[in-house]
Amino acid sequence: MTKREYPAQPLVGVGGVVIWHDRVLLVRRNTQPARGEWTIPGGLLETGETLAEGVARELREETGVTVRVVELIEALERIFYDYGRGDPAREYEEIEPILELSTEAANNPVSGASGVTPKSDEGGKRAQSGVVREEMTGAKGAVTVRRRPKYHYVILDYLCELIEGDPAALEEISDVAWVGEEEMKRYNLTPAATRVLRKGFAMARNRSPKLAKQ
Repeated sequence: MTKREYPAQPLVGVGGVVIWHDRVLLVRRNTQPARGEWTIPGGLLETGETLAEGVARELREETGVTVRVVELIEALERIFYDYGRGDPAREYEEIEPILELSTEAANNPVSGASGVTPKSDEGGKRAQSGVVREEMTGAKGAVTVRRRPKYHYVILDYLCELIEGDPAALEEISDVAWVGEEEMKRYNLTPAATRVLRKGFAMARNRSPKLAKQ
């Protein structure tokens, strides 16, 4: 069995929420993790560049558009766990690291894992604690499946203004789309992406009609 390598620390990522004519620019990923998933365009920050420079570069590389980075929307994290089953379609699973802990669990995070109260999110998924997600019981309740974190990203998503360019699927992207706020549900976005995008729409409307209705 080939030993898989895991990153020693989380990686810093940046994303750009580009809103134009009441629509937001979404991309469909063509690489792992989350291959085939519609999401906010972005990628890893490079050494020596500022956050704004990283956002602008990633938008240009992935979609060909030029943007002005306006304001931070939210900082979040995405953690993908390795199934290790050799199934490319389900090689990685993401569990959103958002928790609501009972008092007992907060005071004793290891032995109190059973006291974790998963938080329901907008998509109906439930977040789980580190203890729970590392020791998931198999379908028949007889096998414990241990999964290790394969990808861990700390992501800063920024509101952006479109300067020029027609979006096209370029680096690591299979498709692009301009999507209205009420159309986002059709794209099976993660709860985190949906939350960030809704914040972006609200910020654009409050900041300037130019960003939302140009």
